[in-house]
Amino acid sequence: MDIPLRPEPPGCSSHDPQFTLHQCEDGDHDHILHALCKLRPGGLCRSDRLKRDISTLSGIPLPAVDEFLSTHRTEAVASFVSHIQAAVATTPHVLVAYAFVMYMAIFSGGRWIRSVLAQAGPEFWLSKENQAHRLSASMDSIVNEKIWMFSRDQQDMYESMGLSFWFFPSLSDGADIKAGFKQGLEDLEHIIVGKRRAEVLDEAREIFIRCESLVRELDDRVECACIQASRAEQPNEEAHTVRLLKIR
Repeated sequence: MDIPLRPEPPGCSSHDPQFTLHQCEDGDHDHILHALCKLRPGGLCRSDRLKRDISTLSGIPLPAVDEFLSTHRTEAVASFVSHIQAAVATTPHVLVAYAFVMYMAIFSGGRWIRSVLAQAGPEFWLSKENQAHRLSASMDSIVNEKIWMFSRDQQDMYESMGLSFWFFPSLSDGADIKAGFKQGLEDLEHIIVGKRRAEVLDEAREIFIRCESLVRELDDRVECACIQASRAEQPNEEAHTVRLLKIR
């Protein structure tokens, strides 16, 4: 399904590099690979956009993001990556579970998440030197049941501020890409049957379990960081209190 796309932001591509399957237990390697490669329509891939956002929000140069991510893998992330590599190497059709769970989450809950992020306003996301001439582009977003609808100018603005992961380069804000993706899933129904279907469902359950582990680990790290920041501020607060007491 050919979908007309808008130009991607700098540093992003509408198509990720093709993946390679090393082995397949049932010997149906080429057939499955061909079907999986057709599953994802143009404009759906997220990798380049996520790396660009990390670079924008963290200040890390874009070419250095891959190295940064590889050297900052947590235990839960490393375990999940190893599991994915092992599962895909022997049962490549379980990629359908990852595609469905991850991409459909962006199409549904992701729209709510980006609305919440956008509500912070450009003054939160923009650096001070860029606020003045771009602030007006965010003023007329339409709120519909907590889901914001963005004009193209607004989309371009928020993408440039580090929120491009949540947007799509299509002319209908991803609705046509979602339709193409769902059509691809339907085209796979004659392949994902019997044992394969069971393996896809099992992997989908595993994805939710491991994502929960990632969120739990993230919560713990944020909590630790907040505690450390609070402790670092305490000496300054105590010194300020002492100074006030002396003045009185």
